Amino acid sequence: MNLYSVGHIYVFSYLAMIVFFFRPLKQHSKLRSIKVKTQMIDSLVRELGLAKVDLIKIDVEGAEVEVVEGARDTLQRSTPVVAEVFRFNIRRFVKLLYDLNYKIHPVKEALSDEQIYVIAKPKS
Repeated sequence: MNLYSVGHIYVFSYLAMIVFFFRPLKQHSKLRSIKVKTQMIDSLVRELGLAKVDLIKIDVEGAEVEVVEGARDTLQRSTPVVAEVFRFNIRRFVKLLYDLNYKIHPVKEALSDEQIYVIAKPKS
């Protein structure tokens, strides 16, 4: 993981591979898996000693629920969220944030039928 700090902005750079299967798997004989280091947002915030996180942007190709579950403590301190959420996750994603006292604002200009773009803000 590479961590770049500019003032109070932290950007995390991960190597990741996403494969979309448009042909049968047997035609992808050169596919291989790679391991990617991951860390929950809550543990990273503690490790870095951050008192506050100003924004969380989520674009994780279907793992949106897992990101929110790993950021509960951070989100309870009123951190806004911008996310691209796959439709199959939207109910669980919204419920998790609703339970954390967030209001969800869908962005109507979604570019895909598979994803929904949302902004989530604390209700206070």
